[in-house]
Amino acid sequence: MKCLPLIPASVVGLLILFLDVDIAVGDSIIIRAFFDSFEQRAFVESRLQKLDEDIGAFGVYKALPADIDWLDSLGLKYQAAPASIPQPPSAAELDSFFYTYDEMIDSMYSWQAQFPALAQVAIIGQTQQENRNIYAIKISDSVSVDQDEPVLLFDGAHHACEIMGMEICLALADTLLRSYGADTNITEFVDATETWIVPLINPDGNSAVHAGISLNYRKNGRDHDNDGILYEYECNDSWTCPTEGVDLNRNYDWYWSSSGSTIPMNYYYRGASPGSESENAAITALVAQIRPVFSVTYHSWGEVLYFPWLWGDNQHTPDHGVIFDVATEMAGRIEKENGVESYDLVPSDGQGGLSPNWQYARYGVISFLPETVAYPDFIPDTEARKKGIVAANLQGVFYLYARIRESQITGRVFDIASRRPLEAEIRILEHYSASVDPRMSDSLYGRYTRILQPGTYTVQAIHPDYPVKTIPGVVVSPGAPTLLNIPLGDFLPGDANGNGRRNGADVVFLVAFLKGIGRPPDPPELGDVNGDCVVNVGDVVFLVRYFQGGPEPQVCIILN
Repeated sequence: MKCLPLIPASVVGLLILFLDVDIAVGDSIIIRAFFDSFEQRAFVESRLQKLDEDIGAFGVYKALPADIDWLDSLGLKYQAAPASIPQPPSAAELDSFFYTYDEMIDSMYSWQAQFPALAQVAIIGQTQQENRNIYAIKISDSVSVDQDEPVLLFDGAHHACEIMGMEICLALADTLLRSYGADTNITEFVDATETWIVPLINPDGNSAVHAGISLNYRKNGRDHDNDGILYEYECNDSWTCPTEGVDLNRNYDWYWSSSGSTIPMNYYYRGASPGSESENAAITALVAQIRPVFSVTYHSWGEVLYFPWLWGDNQHTPDHGVIFDVATEMAGRIEKENGVESYDLVPSDGQGGLSPNWQYARYGVISFLPETVAYPDFIPDTEARKKGIVAANLQGVFYLYARIRESQITGRVFDIASRRPLEAEIRILEHYSASVDPRMSDSLYGRYTRILQPGTYTVQAIHPDYPVKTIPGVVVSPGAPTLLNIPLGDFLPGDANGNGRRNGADVVFLVAFLKGIGRPPDPPELGDVNGDCVVNVGDVVFLVRYFQGGPEPQVCIILN
């Protein structure tokens, strides 16, 4: 990194907000502590001076040496740093091994040209202030088709100075495309899923970082005072300095007013209204369109993996068990820069307008936020460090590609008569909560997917035009998906000829069809009398026994 003069030591205290480490400033110490509950956090804050915003079950505090013994007595996990830390420059020319906006665009279109069957570039929106395009790349084995496959979404650089998100996203795209056909696992990943990557959500803010205006610029480019002077700041020695713009990761429409700041120059300024920024509108529209199963939004500072969520009353998400399991496995695969530990795991504060909260609450996306890079940096100072961070984080990504094909319930919802796919609410009753939005099947295929732990569940399909269907006893096994297609509508299984009644004529109809001298039941479910989803002689036997007092004909539901 080609650095301008370093910042004065007098402002070191401002630089270490949110540090995963601990530094002495005079007689005081900055510590980062992890909590089991919000009551525990509040108890610590009754004694220690808080330095960060509430975004999860941890906090950064200024303490005195005597406070350390007190923290030890509480049995808290907290972390400490060297007595001095390198000081990041306030302004510098970034090294050439970091992507610029133009280089990102060139790479994406180059991949599309080299791998036309696998890669497709899309412009999903424009920036709020300078109308720069926001780019995405879709990767799939039949990329021009919207396939009935699970979707993963990766994005980077909500915050302009946190450039490692773009680096990881672009490295992922490059790895998937160049390894396809050569690496068995990656080939299977691409064949079985659709991947969307948005490397740079905040091109305007990123331009201020690359132009040497400030390596600490965090927000987007919105010109609050409309004076035509962009990227203004009141100081330039920390990412906490007051600047213009909106913090894009406080602007999402989920408990928007519960996090961030109402002060436009504050580094956490959440915007004038939820979803006010066009950058956020681009991502929200994409999520609504593609309905990811998993998503990852990359940030910098801390080697921590956030997952949704922990509310102020210590309530987790309705899907906490499986989210925590997936997060634990993912974090355990991402090695810290020290080469010894893996990423720490922290629930986010669920009542705030952060991207993972919004995606989970609105669409049921299991979304994670890795804070990459070891403190005190957010921009690695060597290419070797950059590559190491990228490689470590890709291990977490590859776990998600494997997990997306394992324990879950998935299937299609459709009208039994027309076979038309239906957008219906799908409830897993053991994980249902009215505190989040309904989980819907998609309108194109009627597909739904719920990642679950092994166990037995009750599934319910709700559509305003059909009776509610409840299916108990759905078994999810370890390591494999359970397929559960859900037909909706009124029909009479065993009414093979479709005349609305079950009688001996249906037996004759089935026999004629099976001998090849009669037409098939339409829809086929009418002739599937025993519910095994196949029309054969077993259905004739079942129907005859029904007329002799045997069990009722069964509805076909594919359940493996």
